[in-house]
Amino acid sequence: MLTARPCPVCGDTDDSHERFAERIDRRRIGELSYASRKEPEFMNLRMVVCPRCELLYAPRVPEPSELARAYADTGYDSAAEAEYAAASYAQALRRKLGELPDRGAALDIGAGNGALLAHLGALGFAEVAGIEPSRAAADAAAGTVRSMIRVERFDPEQLPEDLRQGHFTLVIANQTLEHVEDPFALLSAARRLLKPGGALMIVSHDYRHPLMRLLGRHSPIIDIGHCSCSRGRASGSP
Repeated sequence: MLTARPCPVCGDTDDSHERFAERIDRRRIGELSYASRKEPEFMNLRMVVCPRCELLYAPRVPEPSELARAYADTGYDSAAEAEYAAASYAQALRRKLGELPDRGAALDIGAGNGALLAHLGALGFAEVAGIEPSRAAADAAAGTVRSMIRVERFDPEQLPEDLRQGHFTLVIANQTLEHVEDPFALLSAARRLLKPGGALMIVSHDYRHPLMRLLGRHSPIIDIGHCSCSRGRASGSP
C-alpha cells in the first residue's frame, strides 16, 4: 500500500511536475529488488520534481512498516562494491579528521556488510558502530566487525540511553536518505546523536548529474527502492 506525502524536504504539496511515471510489476519483485546492487529491473515509484526545492521524490511511498520488511528481507550481493565504496569514503573522511573535536565514537547508518566500520577503526575512532536493516548484509560482514552492527531499522529510541544524545563525534548516512520515507526525520535524529562540533557525512544520488540525465529512466538511481534523489549542486532547470 502506498501513502501520499508532500515533498520530504520543504513540504510543498504540488506533485504535478512528473518526471517518471510509476513502473511496478509486483510479480517481478524478488529477493534483490531492494538490495543496494542488482541487475537493472527498471521499476520505480512515480517520481516528481518539487517546484520549490527541486528535489526528485515519490509523492506516494510504501508504509514505513512495509519498507522495514522489504529491507529486512532483502538479499545481499555487493561485497566487492562495498569495499571500493568504503575505501573512497575513508579517503574523503581522512581529509576532514582535523576538523573534528575528537575521534571518540562513530556511527554508520545503513552499514551494509560493515566495510566502512573497519576503516573507521583504522582512522582512530575509539568506538565504532553500524546500523543495518538487512539481515543478509549484516551476515556478510567480516568477523572483525559483525559484532559492531545492530540489525534493525534506524531508530534512535532503540539505542542504549547513553548513546541517544550528543554521544557521537561522527554520524554517517551514505546512500541511505533516498531509501527512507522521511529523510528529514532521519537527519534530525542523526543531529541529536552528535556531540558539539561533531560531523554528519552524507553521500546521496544526484539526479542532475550529467550521466544520470543522459540515462534518464534507465539510470540505476530511478529504482523501486528509492523514494527520493538529491538535486545536487547543478543550476538551471532539471
